[in-house]
Amino acid sequence: MKYYIGIDPGFDGGVTVMDDEFNIIKKDIAPTILGTKKKMYNVQGMVDLLLKYEPEMVVLEKVHAMPGQGSTSMFRFGHGLGLWEGIINALRYPYALVTPQQWMKTVLVGLPKGDKKQAAQLFCQRRWPEEDWRKNQRCRILHSGLTDSACMAYYAKTLTT
Repeated sequence: MKYYIGIDPGFDGGVTVMDDEFNIIKKDIAPTILGTKKKMYNVQGMVDLLLKYEPEMVVLEKVHAMPGQGSTSMFRFGHGLGLWEGIINALRYPYALVTPQQWMKTVLVGLPKGDKKQAAQLFCQRRWPEEDWRKNQRCRILHSGLTDSACMAYYAKTLTT
């Protein structure tokens, strides 16, 4: 079976594994642990999530600094991107660093032009109506890290066809 993986690299990001029939095989919140004072990336958890699959393609969202974000938060966000990229390279998985604009232009065709996060959530709800896109059972809102990573896994498949 062929696998495609999408990764939203933020602390509240997500990882989605999809097969060649566009079925969701696994989706999970980005692995983190509570450090002495702040949330930290769980590197072993990140490796364990990816190690189970030998994907045809991994799409990792290429993040960048945004106006108004503090230097500490941007450093931590970039650190996460670097960890994911290092793990993917160490596992020798084929991958593409893709901007949000790139995958959205392909995946969100025909959806409302407004809020891109809402459009990605709508795409996932329509494409996979049986999936629960919340972080956990207590949450009422959909988790954008999960829906974005699913859209990127979908985009990963389009890169190989």
